[in-house]
Amino acid sequence: MAFAKHQGVSKEAVWLGENVRYLRRHVIGLSIVKFCEKYKLGYSFIARLETGKTDVSIDYAAHLAAVLGEPLADLLRPPATLRATRPAKFVSYEQNASAAS
Repeated sequence: MAFAKHQGVSKEAVWLGENVRYLRRHVIGLSIVKFCEKYKLGYSFIARLETGKTDVSIDYAAHLAAVLGEPLADLLRPPATLRATRPAKFVSYEQNASAAS
């Protein structure tokens, strides 16, 4: 991922957002709306975090790690590292459609 488009956002925050999105969609299997409702999280903040548009405090990052049941250190690593150790249980509509064709 090119960090130039995430100006002012730390690479760890970008990685955290990408990891949260992966876990939410492919491991837990929840839409962003359902995820935010279930865990009482702010939708707009999570959307900005998942798309690399905002930084995050260490306290909030730790809260997200607890919600996801993941070690904080794992969420702050490059997404490929997390994906290699947490296989997807849920396939997105886009992946399912491309596999069928």
